[in-house]
Amino acid sequence: GTDTEFNVILFSDSHSRWKPRLQLATERNLDSLREWLHENGPGGATNLRAAILDALELRRDGSADLGRLRSDTMIVLCDGATISGPDWVAPTLAKVRESARLVFNCVYLGNNGDGTLELLARESGGNFIHVKK
Repeated sequence: GTDTEFNVILFSDSHSRWKPRLQLATERNLDSLREWLHENGPGGATNLRAAILDALELRRDGSADLGRLRSDTMIVLCDGATISGPDWVAPTLAKVRESARLVFNCVYLGNNGDGTLELLARESGGNFIHVKK
């Protein structure tokens, strides 16, 4: 709809946001995103944890800053082989679950996953899809 907002975070050895805050899903913004994606391709390791922590708008104590976190759904596209593994998922989501009410829908592209995407989806009440190569 006309009020839909979105953002994109690319993650590899490091991570980068397309915009600092959510943007309206206008044709102009979608065109801008397409240009940004053409200039900023994936590469390196899969540092999903850092990107998720950034997207959660966490305070220093690990709680979500609800004044900044306006997302209710995050879609994660990943090859599943993360550099930090799944051990951080449950404790991190436990700190934000009640206040943020955020759902992760995860798409696992490949065959070498470590369980992180499945856990993100399950712990948040989201969906998990595995697309095998």
